[in-house]
Amino acid sequence: MAGEEIEIVHEDGIFYAKVNGRNAASLMYKTEGDTFHIISTFTLAPYRGRGIASRLTRKAIEYAKNKGFRRLEYSCGFIKHWLTRHPEYASLFEQVRHRPLED
Repeated sequence: MAGEEIEIVHEDGIFYAKVNGRNAASLMYKTEGDTFHIISTFTLAPYRGRGIASRLTRKAIEYAKNKGFRRLEYSCGFIKHWLTRHPEYASLFEQVRHRPLED
């Protein structure tokens, strides 16, 4: 929404978005060797539909590429959908694949 201040914060294993200082969305990941694995994304209901998860995804993928990860894996359905709309980000990696979480 107009006038919103969105801040993307990165801590080990998570990116999160703050909207006007309030936590609004998160993206959890783990790393394994040369693989960056996006586990999940979540946006609180009042903040959905504003492109916040897309901003988190873009930031996380740029981070992974800048850190030299060669493979991207994801368990999150949102990421699958997002990559079909933004194939230029998938092309940054040697391999991209869906990997369901183990129980």
